[in-house]
Amino acid sequence: MTDEQPKVSPEEIYKQQFSHFSKMNDLLYKLPIGFSTIIGGLWFFGSQVMMKDERLAKIVFVFSAFCCLAFIGIMDRFGASFNAYIDNLNHFEGKYKISIAGQRWRSTRRVIIYLLGISFLLSICAFFNVPENN
Repeated sequence: MTDEQPKVSPEEIYKQQFSHFSKMNDLLYKLPIGFSTIIGGLWFFGSQVMMKDERLAKIVFVFSAFCCLAFIGIMDRFGASFNAYIDNLNHFEGKYKISIAGQRWRSTRRVIIYLLGISFLLSICAFFNVPENN
């Protein structure tokens, strides 16, 4: 027995990373649907209960704001992983690489994060605008 680990060919690494990248790219376009469903559902519930139970409505809007912050963190981590795969694939592809690096406003991840930031602010505004029921 030897202590050498089996060698993996660069082609196999490329195939594996391209497969992971493809799955992540698919997920990137599914995440906003999940985020909007959760946040929208919380807003809908909060607006429905607002006139009946002020305390519960405020809890729902605060929870919605926390969800937005959590989703921003998720997207930030996702983006770091996604960009690492793009960098590795571009290294393998050399002059044939396809990249939009350096184009700030064309980043899907960045747009999602901005929209989540707006959702966070709207959730906080909703929290402070729940009418008091005396």
